Amino acid sequence: MTICEKPISYHQLMRMIRDEQQSGKGIDFLAVAMTSWHVMGILSVLLRLYDTGKISRGIIVIERYYELGWAVSEELFSLLNDRDIQVVRLMDLPKLSQRDFLHWAAHTPKKRTGNECYCIVPQVPMPLIARDLEKLFQRRGIVHVIIDEGLGTYTRSVWGFVHLCTADLRNWGERFNVAAEWTQRYAARAVLSCSHHLIDCNLFRRLPMHIRINAPAISAYRRMYRAMGAGIDFSQYAHYENAIIISGQAYTSSGVMYENEDITALREICAHCRTKGIPVIIKPHPREMHRERYQPLLDMGCQLEPNQQYPMELILANLKEKPLGIVGMTSTPLITAKLFWDIPTYSFAGLLRPQNMRKDLRKEMDSFRRKFQKYVKMIKAPMEVI
Repeated sequence: MTICEKPISYHQLMRMIRDEQQSGKGIDFLAVAMTSWHVMGILSVLLRLYDTGKISRGIIVIERYYELGWAVSEELFSLLNDRDIQVVRLMDLPKLSQRDFLHWAAHTPKKRTGNECYCIVPQVPMPLIARDLEKLFQRRGIVHVIIDEGLGTYTRSVWGFVHLCTADLRNWGERFNVAAEWTQRYAARAVLSCSHHLIDCNLFRRLPMHIRINAPAISAYRRMYRAMGAGIDFSQYAHYENAIIISGQAYTSSGVMYENEDITALREICAHCRTKGIPVIIKPHPREMHRERYQPLLDMGCQLEPNQQYPMELILANLKEKPLGIVGMTSTPLITAKLFWDIPTYSFAGLLRPQNMRKDLRKEMDSFRRKFQKYVKMIKAPMEVI
């Protein structure tokens, strides 16, 4: 694996792919990641493709995480160190005009089998990349693989997600551009699905009235975490065993939850665990900017996890004994811990006061309770934990 030191532009990326083609080497996949969770999805897919001999070399792109910059460390790809892969950081991702998008959608090539190139992206396809890869690989089929974005994918409608992306933008021109971009991406999913260019590797498949487990994807994630943990010493996380883990979220940091509402509810849960002699470990979300807000819980004897090197799932996969349970609001580990290792999980979203949440967050939490109550215990009182 080769890591490019300097960030590159989108046009440089396409030129890199073209040069690879002209040199005779070519690439078999292009993967795009913005978060560490995206990396996990990419790894789970690539391991399967390597095992089946469908790919041999490719490019992994780390996209900027909005104003936070690049939020993914190249170290997360260490499982692929011995592979012929280039990892690059992308400075920009231009947008397709509506005219260009409609032209692409109307002229999507027919599916070609054999010698395919795989485009692996989170949530929904990227029309610009789809169009440009089709131009570069005119004699090869492009297969678009969708990896999991997180639970928000299942709790929001298309328009709800677009609204969430634009709610904080004050400039109406910017709002329109962002809304148009995401509308294009969702429309591209429909276009590629109809032309059989799309493979869904989400943890769940969305059906008209409910969601259904995607068993092959779950199996691939489990296998990936086992492979990824080989050779790593997880003894520093031994205190997770037989403890309650609080999975933090960045709702307060992002301004959609007010007055540390989650801390108020967590104090009661921690007090309940303390009466039972159960240790509580707090694992903040990587994007939480004000971790001092957990001080009331630390004063009660809870521990704050300082090491954010590994995602929760990787830690859970490699513990000798699992935690007694995972507690959170709507965080992804509430689902993954249950699906992957049958660890009891608890959502305290029902303990939160609606007036201390923005309206769109209230809707998201209601949707989470409806769709995931089969997998997560939705507690109505702190003593329901354990």
